[in-house]
Amino acid sequence: MADAELSQTLAKIIGLYGLILAMSSLLNRQNLTNVFHELMDSEGLMYLSSLMALIIGLVLITIHNVIALDYRALITIFGWASFIKGVIHLMIPELAYNLNRGILHFQKTYSLIMLVVLCASLWLLKEGFSVSI
Repeated sequence: MADAELSQTLAKIIGLYGLILAMSSLLNRQNLTNVFHELMDSEGLMYLSSLMALIIGLVLITIHNVIALDYRALITIFGWASFIKGVIHLMIPELAYNLNRGILHFQKTYSLIMLVVLCASLWLLKEGFSVSI
């Protein structure tokens, strides 16, 4: 797969993921807050979600570690953020727990984060589904 094609494919996947995540978070705020609280109270589920974040991050930074001043940088940032999140959750679970609780506690902060995710996802979708001649 050519580099441009890989970037567009990843933009589509991450863009759709982010769009669904942001919209569901903004539309079902209370329900998702309850789900996140239950998730954080389960050490086993937190461990599994940390492993998933770590694996996703490792895959992305291995196959797409692109430094550019365009949408491809978002893919790289997503990969590194996922990797760092996985490492922090596995190595310092108390810190991760406190950060997650803090974000969920402040509704405006959480909504702002989801709006940023929504905008970034729309940009990735625009770039991923654009056709270049």
